[in-house]
Amino acid sequence: MRSILAGKITESNLAAIPPYSVRKVYFGINGEAAPMKGLNDCQIKLSQNGKELDQSSIKIESVEAGEKYSNTFVSHIDGSLQYYAVAPKKGIPEDGAALFFSVHGAGVEAIGQARAYQSKDWGNLVTPTNRRPRGFNWEDWGRLDALEVLALAKNEFKPNPQHVYLTGHSMGGHGTWFLGATYPDKWAAIAPCAGYPTLKSYGSADGLIPDSSSSPMGQMLLRASNQSDVPKLAYNYKQLGVYILHGDDDRTVSVNYARQMKQQLATFHADFNYYEYPGGSHWYGDHSVDWQPIFDFFKWHKIAPSSDVNVIDFTTASPGISASNRWITVMQQDTPLEYSRVTLTRDKEKGSIKGKLDNVSLIKI
Repeated sequence: MRSILAGKITESNLAAIPPYSVRKVYFGINGEAAPMKGLNDCQIKLSQNGKELDQSSIKIESVEAGEKYSNTFVSHIDGSLQYYAVAPKKGIPEDGAALFFSVHGAGVEAIGQARAYQSKDWGNLVTPTNRRPRGFNWEDWGRLDALEVLALAKNEFKPNPQHVYLTGHSMGGHGTWFLGATYPDKWAAIAPCAGYPTLKSYGSADGLIPDSSSSPMGQMLLRASNQSDVPKLAYNYKQLGVYILHGDDDRTVSVNYARQMKQQLATFHADFNYYEYPGGSHWYGDHSVDWQPIFDFFKWHKIAPSSDVNVIDFTTASPGISASNRWITVMQQDTPLEYSRVTLTRDKEKGSIKGKLDNVSLIKI
């Protein structure tokens, strides 16, 4: 495949396409010489063994420096072409700025999520795709996409490792609850907006999902979903700040979900903020996500170095999904997919670590 944009030619070898099949393939475009802001014509030509088979043209959008943009990459997960969007930091780019990681709601494109934010003067905002506008609620392949893009964003922007923050709206609000509980040592603070804590409660008609079964098969299926049950992982939030934002007139995701999590956090957490936006529906403008008090809250928080953290309280239902927190790793469970909890206290002066392991047969420190 040959692409021609503003005189710049790029040739790409395409992946094999088996007979009688259809396959999405990716090819390169050199956008360095895009002549103007807006839509630019790009010609593409398909050839085989030196013979041109077809040609067409597409539009490539060019934006000015400092505007929101999309960045493509080839995923190491499956070799497909994916993208993430960026709301770049105001002013001169610099290493060591903060990184804001924002996960979108159902039906929203990553670039649309980025455009809902004003650029910040102290950090870059990155929005992954969830592998489609809906994906899987930032679980499963959506979770993998989030982790891959987080690693790419850290490599691209080289943020201060203590200033990485997580937020999201609606389905992304759930993603914030879920990713925050599943990987608590990756974030200084999280801010779920209009989110629901669990897919099983939000996705059912009456919100009543059985949590027990008398049959072995039913018990196994329920146990397999434990990794998704955010309230059971809530103690993992102890080490990070939490800001909850929800419109009090939300007819799509009830504010009762936010109140549920507020009530649970209040029993043990000393570092969370809660705000119900008066009259707020599910989306009441860009400030449904770009809420200044959230970013003020973020600025007050940082990830402590692991060397300074001497108390660990970590719960996981699947080490295959979430095994580590700071300086401990759950290597093996007594009963697979049941909840495992590690509560440890380290005394550096005495050179000792004491605590309790529940449903853990092997741990690495």
